[in-house]
Formats: sequence, structure tokens, C-alpha cells
Amino acid sequence: MQESLFFLAEQMFFCLFIAWGLSMIVQHKLWIKLVQFFYSQNEQTFKLICLVNGIVWMPLGLFLVLTHNDWEFSPSVIVTIIGWLTVAKCLMLILFPQLALKCKAIYGKSESFLKKYLISCGVLYILMGLLVLSNFWIL
Repeated sequence: MQESLFFLAEQMFFCLFIAWGLSMIVQHKLWIKLVQFFYSQNEQTFKLICLVNGIVWMPLGLFLVLTHNDWEFSPSVIVTIIGWLTVAKCLMLILFPQLALKCKAIYGKSESFLKKYLISCGVLYILMGLLVLSNFWIL
């Protein structure tokens, strides 16, 4: 049972990351509008959005940590690291949503900066997803 959950976590990871990466590249204008919408909110609303974001994403991070806590050197360690980073980020958003306001100053720059940032993230997501996918052929 545990082994099937382990592979489910990897399959979910590569499917999500490839889909998100492709979306960030193909629909970068829409992603820019989403980021701009979040950053245009007043401080209180922005903190509430961060709090909800942390609550919504915490189950994914916990699922990855609880089913895929594998630190063996292989491409699948990416899933474990992302799981722990997701849990850490969600805890920060839930406990200290005001810290996200500092990111607003960094990422809330020009549209051209956001485009480059989102497309770069999209490429990185696709590469990480493909690397985890390649682990299935290595086994």
C-alpha cells in the first residue's frame, strides 16, 4: 500500500508540474493578470488571500511528505524536497501571512519582469516534472 502511494505521489507530481509549467508558458498573460490582481488588493485582503492559499495547499504538501519522504539520491528526491518546501511555505502563510507582503515588492514589478519570471518558472516546472518522470524508466 505504501509503495503504491509513493508512486502515486510521483505521478501526481510530474502531471501537476508539467501541466503548470505548460500553462505558465502558453498562458503567461493570464498568469500575469492573476499575479497583478493579487498584488492590487489592499494589505488586509492580500494577507487573507495568503492565508487561504496556505490552507488550500497544505494538504498537497502533507500528502507528498507523508507518502514520499524518501531521501535516496535519485530524481524522485525532488518530490520529497518539494513536499517539504510546500509544507514550510504553507506554514509560513498560515502563521505569518504578513511576510508575503515583502514578496509583493520583489515580484510586483513590471509586466515584462513577470513574463520572464513566469516563463522561467514554467520551464523549470516542466524540467522537474520530466526529471521525476524519467525516474520511472530508470527503475
